[in-house]
Amino acid sequence: MSSNAPKTPKATALILGNHAHIAAQMIDEFREAGYDGKYSSTVEGAIELAAAEHFDALIIGGGVTDANAARIEKGIRALLPGIAIQRMNRSREPLYWLEKALSSRKTVDANKSSDKDTNATSN
Repeated sequence: MSSNAPKTPKATALILGNHAHIAAQMIDEFREAGYDGKYSSTVEGAIELAAAEHFDALIIGGGVTDANAARIEKGIRALLPGIAIQRMNRSREPLYWLEKALSSRKTVDANKSSDKDTNATSN
């Protein structure tokens, strides 16, 4: 994983996933686009990271079980109520999922009555 994190990232993502090598590639891609990210392979580790620092988006990898996805969503929302949460799959590039999550959050914040994408959740 590259250490070329932007000094002032546009946003920072927390990645929960089962594959460190995929997360490392995602974080490199995010950094090239001006974002930053951190990775955890466990729900508990992700919650500890969220308690220690601010994240704008939570990206949940496609291999994460529904039970763990529900646990992380509940735990993260308790710490960071405004965080954008996005389940991803490999059908699109990781940067797509990050920008979709951030865009969804802005749209929902601007217009609470707008329809939400079923894959993205926001407050």
